Amino acid sequence: MPIEQFNLLTEIMAAQDDSLSGVAKSTCLDKSTLTRNLKALEKQGLIEIATGGNDSRRRLVSLTETGAERLAQAMPIWRAANSSLSRFVDTELARKVADSSRKLPFKS
Repeated sequence: MPIEQFNLLTEIMAAQDDSLSGVAKSTCLDKSTLTRNLKALEKQGLIEIATGGNDSRRRLVSLTETGAERLAQAMPIWRAANSSLSRFVDTELARKVADSSRKLPFKS
């Protein structure tokens, strides 16, 4: 699973706003990139996209059972890789870069 898809699955799992626009905002992905990655995850059976209640224009995204299982399997691998990387990268510097990148403007 590519890192972009892993990140997207973790965002979907933790999302307080499970709408497509909410996921786009939390991931800072433009609409076409988000759509492309969501289609790949949906094709693999890892997520489900459905209309939201009374508003058929609102689309909600959620993990499937398979998606939750795959994420649970990938998480220990990600944690081990992150731990290994932290031995070579100053974690405070990495945190500052990540925080700064969240402030960058992006087009949706």
